[in-house]
Amino acid sequence: MLFLLYLASFFFFFSLSSFSSSSMSQKVMRWWSSILWFVYFSAFSTNSTGSKLHEQARRRLDDVGGNINIDCGIPEGSTTIDPNTDIHYTTDSHFINTGINSNISPKFISEDLQKVFMNVRSFPQGNRSCYTLRPPEGKATIYLIRASFMYGDYDGLNKLPEFDLYVGMNLWDTVKFDSASHVVIKEIILAPMMDNIYVCLIRTTSDTPFISVLEVRHFHTSIYRTESGPLLLHRRLDVGSTSNRIIRFKDDVYDRMWFSFNVVEEELFNTSFTTDSLVESEYRLPSKVMQTAIRPIDVNDSLDLVFDIGDPTLKYYVYMHFAELQELEDDQLREFNIELNGKLWQESVVPNYLRSITIHNNQSVRGASLKFRLYKTPRSVLPPIVNAMEIYILKDFLQAFTAQEDVLAILDIKMIYEVVDNWEGDPCGPIFTWDDVNCSYSGYDPPRIISLNLSSKGLKGQISPSLSKIKSLQYLDLSNNSLRGEVPESLSQLSDLMTLNLAGNKLSGLIPSGLTEKSRKGSLSLSIEGNLDICLSPPCRNGKKNIVVPVVAVIISLVVLLVAAFLFLWIFKRKKAQHFLLKFKQGSLKSDNRQFTYTEIVSITNNFETVVGKGGFGTVYHGKLDDGMQVAVKMLSSFSAQGSEQFRTEAQLLMRVHHKNLTTLVGYCHDSTNFGIVYEYMSYGNLEQYLSAEANQVLSWRERLKIAVDTAQVESGSHLLTSIVGTVGYLDPEYYSSGRLTEKSDVYSFGVVLLELITGQPAVIQTHENTNIIKWVSLFMEKGDIRRIIDPRLEENYEMNSVWKALEIAMSCVPSTSIQRPPMNHVVIELKECLETEMSRDITSSTSFDITPFNLGAEIGPQAR
Repeated sequence: MLFLLYLASFFFFFSLSSFSSSSMSQKVMRWWSSILWFVYFSAFSTNSTGSKLHEQARRRLDDVGGNINIDCGIPEGSTTIDPNTDIHYTTDSHFINTGINSNISPKFISEDLQKVFMNVRSFPQGNRSCYTLRPPEGKATIYLIRASFMYGDYDGLNKLPEFDLYVGMNLWDTVKFDSASHVVIKEIILAPMMDNIYVCLIRTTSDTPFISVLEVRHFHTSIYRTESGPLLLHRRLDVGSTSNRIIRFKDDVYDRMWFSFNVVEEELFNTSFTTDSLVESEYRLPSKVMQTAIRPIDVNDSLDLVFDIGDPTLKYYVYMHFAELQELEDDQLREFNIELNGKLWQESVVPNYLRSITIHNNQSVRGASLKFRLYKTPRSVLPPIVNAMEIYILKDFLQAFTAQEDVLAILDIKMIYEVVDNWEGDPCGPIFTWDDVNCSYSGYDPPRIISLNLSSKGLKGQISPSLSKIKSLQYLDLSNNSLRGEVPESLSQLSDLMTLNLAGNKLSGLIPSGLTEKSRKGSLSLSIEGNLDICLSPPCRNGKKNIVVPVVAVIISLVVLLVAAFLFLWIFKRKKAQHFLLKFKQGSLKSDNRQFTYTEIVSITNNFETVVGKGGFGTVYHGKLDDGMQVAVKMLSSFSAQGSEQFRTEAQLLMRVHHKNLTTLVGYCHDSTNFGIVYEYMSYGNLEQYLSAEANQVLSWRERLKIAVDTAQVESGSHLLTSIVGTVGYLDPEYYSSGRLTEKSDVYSFGVVLLELITGQPAVIQTHENTNIIKWVSLFMEKGDIRRIIDPRLEENYEMNSVWKALEIAMSCVPSTSIQRPPMNHVVIELKECLETEMSRDITSSTSFDITPFNLGAEIGPQAR
């Protein structure tokens, strides 16, 4: 009987919906509604089945498919129950591997503060941290994702942090705080492209990212779906409410958060009757929200709402919700039009009695402000109303996820070898790749993994076939592990592979012919040292059966080497000067620069009177030419620790380089056993002197950036291979194995110079261990202690984002493998952006949905003017 009554009521209301403007139809609807309510309550008061249905309708939100509730920072295995909503929150240990659990400061804890905000998960190490969310409904639906943050001085630093929030590969929003008790809530509605949803916190300054709560809500309909992209919540308003409380679950089945909103010039009115009691709209709007509204005090006035946005480039979607709350007489009609920014947006809107209708735009709108004007039509006798509103910013998510075949392959590798590190989220982003992974990017095409360094990771077992599924792989380093078995033939199918390092494992058998052929042709750098049972050509024998010959060969080789070494040392002391001369002549300095005799050098330096510096090659003296030009003369010591090869390279370099920031070569000398270089004297000192602790004048951050930008540009437009051989701390590590210098070698050397500019430290920091500057910087970055890296003499007189970006650029230049370094033109572009940031000192603002007080149950929402 109850079922038939519901069915009849559904068709009855549906048939009247098109005639809802008629006062007669509304009277009939009210009469029919009263009968149905009487039967409904009678049935449920005497029917146990009805009671069960009522109970199921109010079941916990976490029981609903597709929803996820995470209280970030509680111990593993713990749960938190919100007493107001009965939502059960779980620990985040199953969603992320990194981070530290912390409690906020006790001084920010009160009875009104929700328990989920009493703890946080922070990420002091690394630049990005990603939660992996796997909603059971998958990607074929729409989700609301909500991330909430309250600082509460959890780290005791009393410094409000700032960081970015990403979904997948794209920026969601920037997280900022007004105070330590300020609760910031970010909401986005999206239809995910993948089964997994990655929510990532990205370090943009020296501040440590953190999070308090992460929630996912599943919409079972296609509401809020747009063809353009995800929707970032700007405002969700409970119009006309006087409770000043947030309405959410259990009143809202989707757990949307509605904030009280009123306009001083307008009249509030409400009803005690439940809305949408029989026929529920697809938006399933909370009755408590729809029971209140505002209207003009004067029936002939318009209802005006203005929301200042500030950014005219943003695109918006607007949803306005209406329900008639007043029983209209036969001669009464409420009908109105809606204008948006001066243009007719919707006409002849007639709200239904106690039944919700929603008006929204099918195309996005722009404007520095959104101005709504609701005014009654000529035949209407009642003024316009509005019950609720939602305003969303359209997000253009243009960056694609990493190619899925690469993702599946790298996840297999992670599982097989149990690689932990920070392998979370998408391998190629956002902003930062996984550790030991490098990717290529081409416009909006999916990124591809091109480099994988798993050296010294403790890998065991065989080489995984999944490695060959990363089709664009160019560099693969599996060295210094405990891998066994044969090298798979499938690796030779990687057409782009240029470097394969298998050294230091326990591999055996024959190297695939495809790999050996590429190695022979020079298209593949193949390293297999340390694998005793491996061979390049057949027949392949077991290493244990062929042990005598290698041992004898090694012994004979050692004897020969010892004899040769003895003879070399005996000859070296007598022939060192002649050796230098021979080497110098082998690479003769052919140029238009002047050649000086040793006698002229003595005269120029006034018998080597004034020493201006000393280095690995020898001593530098001040001198003056006949025309009065001041010069510096570097003389090579016959007992130089670095030798003539590097000395000659420096001379050749200076002859080839013509750049406003590099000293100019005047001439050279190689007279008998005397070798020297004569170059322009830098009367104001060099960069090393200006960065030294003894410098009287400290270079500002802006001056350092200008130096970096100018130095990075070679003025002819094409990059010069600088070949700084032997300069300790600047030399490309690959040079030691390949003997070749490339443009990427220049990038490495420039990265070291950039680190010097940032830190004020030399390339090799003089300690008891002579620490390399790259290692020194990396140690502080791992601790998240960025301020210890920056030259303290700058006294924090800089734009932190500019310094942070410069540090990222420098570290991107100095990986030990050249393929992981950016091209120089990319470095120049990024540095110019750093300089622009420093020059402008802009403070960018972000649109966010922020809450200021402690109590989320007693909030006052935003007001319109």
